[in-house]
Amino acid sequence: MVAPASPHTSCPPVPWPEDSSKSWQHLGVYGYATIGDSAWRSVPAEGEPPQLKLAVPRHQEIEGHTNYTVECSLALRGGRQIDWSVLRRLKRLREELHDVVKAELGNSYVQIFDGKPFAKRGGLRGTTALLDGWCKTLAPCINKGSCVPRVVALTLRFLEVPEPPAVAGSVQVLNHALPIIRGIPQAWATGDIADEDEAASDEASLEEETIDQAEAWACPKTTAAQTMGSSRGRMHAALAGGA
Repeated sequence: MVAPASPHTSCPPVPWPEDSSKSWQHLGVYGYATIGDSAWRSVPAEGEPPQLKLAVPRHQEIEGHTNYTVECSLALRGGRQIDWSVLRRLKRLREELHDVVKAELGNSYVQIFDGKPFAKRGGLRGTTALLDGWCKTLAPCINKGSCVPRVVALTLRFLEVPEPPAVAGSVQVLNHALPIIRGIPQAWATGDIADEDEAASDEASLEEETIDQAEAWACPKTTAAQTMGSSRGRMHAALAGGA
């Protein structure tokens, strides 16, 4: 059984090579064994890690554009797993993922995606369901070794797969599609964006509070007898002054 999920983290996407043609070289980070961009040293097998799962359960309107949520899960060796999601517009899904996968698979594309067509242009009714079905077909295609390394690398790069966890367990990663301020993804779709000046002020206040607490803890506790003695001393001094 996989260990309980660790607290939410904001692990950044792995820095892929600038030259996209060399992306396949980065697959080893996730346990894929390759000998080139078009050949496997060890062909991926269904049911054995790494195993990718994809789904497109919903969409949302952001600044007048429809963005589709792609939920991703990658099970790795050693009981490790990464769960994350990204927002993508239909145009990007078509041009940067679908078109490339279709070109790479050639004649086998029709057989693999039979009955699972990609969404048509225009974001028509039913687009989310079509994208969901297409992505759920792509993942098994990758898991069974039907795609060459460069297609797997392109897919993971397009989906901004995060860095794998070092220990066994499941790491649930915050959405990389959200703007990041001081390393924290912000829910900009709802207008809840942190102000940098306000964040800096909060950090300063927290630091001052921490220092005050440390100083208080460092001081010895005042006993009741000491407090009473101090009060009597102040009372005598006040009487003497009045006399």
